[in-house]
Amino acid sequence: QVAEKCLGRGNFSALRGRVAIVTGSSGCLGLEHARILLKYGCHVVFAVRSSTKATALIEEMKAKEELSGSSTVLRVDLDDLSSIRPFVDSFLKLGLSLNYLVNNAGIMT
Repeated sequence: QVAEKCLGRGNFSALRGRVAIVTGSSGCLGLEHARILLKYGCHVVFAVRSSTKATALIEEMKAKEELSGSSTVLRVDLDDLSSIRPFVDSFLKLGLSLNYLVNNAGIMT
């Protein structure tokens, strides 16, 4: 409902041309953030520990509803700082601008 109020009911191209990185996007709130951004046309970069899991979740979402945005899955493990530079390098190679960064992943201690 919030997305509809902000972006317009049925305006599924409202975020076309925008790019978001969503950390922790393979579950719970991060997955829902990614789904809504995809629904409204955003290119979503799934920043996840398991590329295989994220790819399967994207396919499941696409089977359930039409998502007008595109997606890219890039591996990063925020518990392992050595994985951040390869993630950034991979993102930069995509040649995309970055409009939104959704920091959803958390470290549990």
